[in-house]
Amino acid sequence: MSEQLKKLSARFDTKDVKQRSQGGKRLDYISIDATIRRFNDVLGAEWSTHLVGPIDVRDVDNGKYLAIVTISLEALGKSAVGTGADTATDADKAIKTALAEAIKKAGHQFGVGLYLWDEEEREIVQRDRNANAGDLNALKAKAFEVALEQGAEANAASIAKTLGIKEDDLQDADKLRAVLKLDK
Repeated sequence: MSEQLKKLSARFDTKDVKQRSQGGKRLDYISIDATIRRFNDVLGAEWSTHLVGPIDVRDVDNGKYLAIVTISLEALGKSAVGTGADTATDADKAIKTALAEAIKKAGHQFGVGLYLWDEEEREIVQRDRNANAGDLNALKAKAFEVALEQGAEANAASIAKTLGIKEDDLQDADKLRAVLKLDK
């Protein structure tokens, strides 16, 4: 896998992972601004999109519009097609949302946000959300993960030493938030 594809498929900061309800479930997704920012940060101006066919806007029941947009996203010598759809009372909003969905769908083919389809990855995202909210158990799990990535052994003394804190600080949510550089 190329270095650019690795960067495109990297996890997003938890603040960029949004949630919405659909079919009675909470679904994680990456916002369109974070998706575009990822492409810009990794590829600069070396990516583009264009419409595949016309934008399909239909007037449906109750004063709503259905927009369907299909785009092609070109980058790294590859072309990926994505289709998005949205229904809204404002045709312009339906088109904008459908376009955003199409870009994100095409972005999945480059790995952008694709990790959210994995259950274990979604659990990590939820743990990180809980850590950001100050949950002590989630903070401990995040601190453990960070310290292990930095070469710590799997024990409290080694974790604390690697993080540059006292062992007792592993029980202090404020200390863990500070060492993990999480906003309050």
